[in-house]
Amino acid sequence: MWRLHKGILPTRKALARRCNIMDTSCPFCGLHVEDDLHVLKECKRVEEFWLCGPLNIKVRTLKCMSISAWILHACDSLPKDKWDWFYMLLWALWHERNGVVWKGNSFCPLNIVGWASKLLDDYHKAHPVSRKNKSRPQVKWKLPPRGRLKLNTDGAFHGATGHGGIEAVIRNEDGECLAAIARPFSRVRSAFQMEVEAMRAGLLLLIHQGMDSVDIETDCAAVSMGLHINTEDLSEVGCIVEDCKAYLSSLSSFTLRSI
Repeated sequence: MWRLHKGILPTRKALARRCNIMDTSCPFCGLHVEDDLHVLKECKRVEEFWLCGPLNIKVRTLKCMSISAWILHACDSLPKDKWDWFYMLLWALWHERNGVVWKGNSFCPLNIVGWASKLLDDYHKAHPVSRKNKSRPQVKWKLPPRGRLKLNTDGAFHGATGHGGIEAVIRNEDGECLAAIARPFSRVRSAFQMEVEAMRAGLLLLIHQGMDSVDIETDCAAVSMGLHINTEDLSEVGCIVEDCKAYLSSLSSFTLRSI
């Protein structure tokens, strides 16, 4: 972060000014010159990363001449309790960039978000800070429109034990439960894994019950965004995400949103 704010991040464009580097293209898209503003904000692949993250930042809405100006604007627009998330995502994005350049890794936005979430959770556990508990705003469940169903999915994860669980419920226009599933998991790696598993279980339940015309709700914005992205997911849970996309394509009418 210090290098970033000082404008000395070792991007390919910056290194080309100091030594003989022929390739200055962005390692993510390969279409533009890699400078700090492009690789952390302007790149089309990076735009997907910020959208599917917990902050849901729409980087295209603000044109900035420098990365420092964008960071200052982002911090001004975000609540203070989200600043640690923002900087962790920035760091994780640069770390992933180095993995692509030096190790030939594949760039997967959802995988980076899940990894950054675990890192931040571990940091907070190691550095507890007394803070006022802020209750999450309650969202009242609403009936689906007449003639439609509603599928709600949820996942849970306990980092200390590696255990988790999922649940999915299908209700009709009168709020009556038509089908439901819940099951525990062991050797779980992240909360995101459980959220995606819950979505897959819910979609399979719909298909096996022969149901269609459904409104789908999840409390995980990353799952909703990940299923709206057309590029193949190559993360460690990518096969689950791709299964969900395939199951969604078999439905004749559906909506999907995060709550």
